[in-house]
Amino acid sequence: MDNRFSNLNERFKLVLYVLVVISLVATIPYLANRTKLESSAKQVEFIFDYRGLTEIANYQSKPEKYLDEQLATLKTAGVKSMAIYESTLKDLQLLKRINYYSTEELEKAQKLDSTSSENFTYIIYSDDDARIEMDPFIREAFSNVSIREWTFNGKQGIVIEAALAEAIMKPIGFDPITLNKLSSDGFEIIPRFSDRSLPYDHEKVKQQMEVFEQLGVTHILFDGDSVKGFTDQEDLKSLDLFGNLLNQHHIGIISIENLLPQSQYGFNYLAKITNFNVVRLYSLSGIDATRLTADTIVDRFLLAAKDRNIRMFYLNAAIFNNPGKAGLVSSLDNLFIAFDDQVGIIPTLEKQGFPTEEAEAFQVNKNSWENPLKVLIILGALSLITLCISSFFMLLTIPSFIIGIISSIGLFFYNSDILMQALALGVGVSTPTLAIITVLKMILRKQTTPVNHKKNLLTALKLLVITTVITLTSVPFIVSLLNNVSYMLSINQFRGVSVLHLAPIALVTLYILLFIDKSPIKRLRYILIQSIKVWWVIAVVVIGIVGFYYISRTGNSGEAPAIEIFIRKILENSIGVRPRFKEFMFAHPLYLFGLFLVLRYRLAIPFLIIGSVGQLSLVDTFAHIHTPLYISTIRIFLGLGLGVLIGLILILVYVFIENLFRKYIMNRV
Repeated sequence: MDNRFSNLNERFKLVLYVLVVISLVATIPYLANRTKLESSAKQVEFIFDYRGLTEIANYQSKPEKYLDEQLATLKTAGVKSMAIYESTLKDLQLLKRINYYSTEELEKAQKLDSTSSENFTYIIYSDDDARIEMDPFIREAFSNVSIREWTFNGKQGIVIEAALAEAIMKPIGFDPITLNKLSSDGFEIIPRFSDRSLPYDHEKVKQQMEVFEQLGVTHILFDGDSVKGFTDQEDLKSLDLFGNLLNQHHIGIISIENLLPQSQYGFNYLAKITNFNVVRLYSLSGIDATRLTADTIVDRFLLAAKDRNIRMFYLNAAIFNNPGKAGLVSSLDNLFIAFDDQVGIIPTLEKQGFPTEEAEAFQVNKNSWENPLKVLIILGALSLITLCISSFFMLLTIPSFIIGIISSIGLFFYNSDILMQALALGVGVSTPTLAIITVLKMILRKQTTPVNHKKNLLTALKLLVITTVITLTSVPFIVSLLNNVSYMLSINQFRGVSVLHLAPIALVTLYILLFIDKSPIKRLRYILIQSIKVWWVIAVVVIGIVGFYYISRTGNSGEAPAIEIFIRKILENSIGVRPRFKEFMFAHPLYLFGLFLVLRYRLAIPFLIIGSVGQLSLVDTFAHIHTPLYISTIRIFLGLGLGVLIGLILILVYVFIENLFRKYIMNRV
């Protein structure tokens, strides 16, 4: 009975292989759709922080003249958009619209004794034009407190019965004078909405959106840790109301890259409401804009546009005291160098196919063929996972496939996103594991060969190709299963990166230790009864140190050593795409070297564990959905090419040393 069931499981593997092939064909439309989606929005847009510019201007002897000059220079350089915050009283004072005082400050200015029990905010308008524009603007913002007329030194103003410390923090809307000035100067407006004005006032926001549509606003950016309407969503459904307003006025939203510790609250929900009318933005801090070299800034922007689908660049302003120069240094000076019209940011990006125009969201189209093909792809993914399981336990082939189908159906109705991510992770872990085990079985079926370096080298290269082909079967499945623009925009993340970086290594190691020849139980019993040797302990310590460093370098948190950064920069500048350092300098060369050795010496089998690092890295490269497919493809083949080259050098060095050893040592013995 056991033999019959075992044979049935063995024959069922053929069905799994057929399903994998059919599913691979079914992924072709998804791959084409992904490529089309990535090329649907290439324009890049540069945005300057207007508040920062006004702060720099106020350090100058003639602020208004300086501000106008810098605006003209920025526009000439290629910065066509200005980010405008919801103004506060402090902003309006910087812009010379008003002056404000607390009760205590006013009494000191009038040289009066401080006897008042009040703590109010006193506002004086700079001139009649400012009063006409700003008075209704400010009164509306402070409509919940008492306001009265007031004059000081012949100028009209108002008294707001609120403490100055509180009043200057309150957002009071977008300054209409600034909006009209920048619009008439030819700048695109990027409003920065906050969620600080509570409760959410839908009518006020509606009026603001109508003004923005008239000004030609196409995108908004959020200020603070949450999006407009998030706080009152539970009571007022304010996020839904705000999202519908955005759709009515054809205005998209902007996602800030690497906003830590997390994205702005409510952003993902709002993105879904707007059908992912989202553009990714890279923000250059004021410190970086001042201290980084112009070349480094250009490199950062190019890498962001090319590798991470960034289409907006936010330029923060900053000003610093420089004792060495006995003066002030602003970020503008360095930025203008970076925007050189010959070798700067804009010509560099344009050469790579990113013209400077108004940024657009990726064009998402829902196709009728997606759902039927997705069923086939799910079956193919389950087949790959089952084939990996069968490599360890043949008797579980049919049961694991059936359990996988039942679980997938249940998970689909519970949360289809979790199902797709789980299958993508399962395929990502299974294919490199299956690839190494398949090659290991092929090697074990062969007899160890005598000294024939040429034949062994060709066989090792062939086995490396087989390993890579099996591993890369996961790529079309991952692309198809995670076929959603939310992954390209990093709104959704591919989960389980740490699992992907560890599981194939652990599984290959487990297979080598327990499943190569004897039964797993016998192998385990044999290992457990062995006496612990000192070199084992040393080996475990070394492996632990290497493993800790490896894990620390996974994801985005690890810090690369200086030599790696240097090599990366050379490759980026010379080739245009940098391969992964651990692939071409470590994993691929040692795997090829290990394959070459293991054909003669079975003791070299542990080298194949190192090979799993390179193979899982191939999968991980494509799991970065925000990176364009063609960039990932170039990256892995560059890594393989350089890795093979370094591996060949290792083999030549080994053969040379071996020949010397045979010639001068063995002959004497």
